[in-house]
Amino acid sequence: MIHGILNIILFAIKKAGIYMENIIELLIGFRDKAVVTRGFLDTGNNLYDRVTGKPIVVAAPDIIKKLYSKTYGSILSFYFNGSTGEIKDLDNFQNRIHMISYSTISRKDNVMPAFDCDFFFLGSKLIKAKPLIGMSMVAFGNEQKSYSVLLHNSFSLY
Repeated sequence: MIHGILNIILFAIKKAGIYMENIIELLIGFRDKAVVTRGFLDTGNNLYDRVTGKPIVVAAPDIIKKLYSKTYGSILSFYFNGSTGEIKDLDNFQNRIHMISYSTISRKDNVMPAFDCDFFFLGSKLIKAKPLIGMSMVAFGNEQKSYSVLLHNSFSLY
């Protein structure tokens, strides 16, 4: 009996350790904004922009708002709140916003806007091939909200 309980406890500790190994400190910057957060290495995230070939990391709404609200405020308002009026300066946005097609287990044929970043640090390592920052419509993470970015699976190589 005690042996079985110890095995369960050891399994839980090992699983928690593996989980924490997949959480990495991030520094993401765009223009005059920078955000320090944590990312979860999502081995199921295989999203690439079909035009640029860049990998997509998916950020929670609070990260997107901190980084991009000054520049893309009307776009963000449109996506987060539905149609709230005319999107200002749409012509200026067209070359800087990437529309990413994706599917999930529960929904097919989704589209997510993604934005360029000026720098992206994975821990202390500068990622020279900067990923695009995809916009999640919902927050994610566990009960402790220990991460707010889903990293692309290619970052497992770093």
